[in-house]
Amino acid sequence: MRDAAAIHPHLRTLYARHGNKLRYLLVGVWNTIFFVALFNAVLFLTGPAYYLPVFWGAWVVGVAQSTIAIKYLAFRSPGPLRRQLWKGYLVYAPVQALASLLLWLGVEVAHLSPRLVQLALIVLQTILTYLGHKYFTFRPSRSRV
Repeated sequence: MRDAAAIHPHLRTLYARHGNKLRYLLVGVWNTIFFVALFNAVLFLTGPAYYLPVFWGAWVVGVAQSTIAIKYLAFRSPGPLRRQLWKGYLVYAPVQALASLLLWLGVEVAHLSPRLVQLALIVLQTILTYLGHKYFTFRPSRSRV
């Protein structure tokens, strides 16, 4: 068994390499709780017939909250917030469109609960938005030489 002193440098190296992924997942847990709670609260008030407008309304609010949390807590990006918010919406928009289609198919074709389908879509949305944020929204700017 390795002693604690030998493990500690290994963990630092591992965190230095993959810290943004870990921070993204932790912030993602909060973002998921926020979005699911918002979606379900509004769906409770409006009724399940309005699941798609509620999905998009929660999305508008959720993207701003999510992008700000990811900027400061996950990627620790120094760039301008306004520009990164717009980029965040550009990353989330195609993912939301795909999720909306899958939500509609799940509810209207497979006759599943909108709440169940929305929860099932979280993994796909997390992977796609992580890639979009890493390589677009919060990508470090390249210095011009």
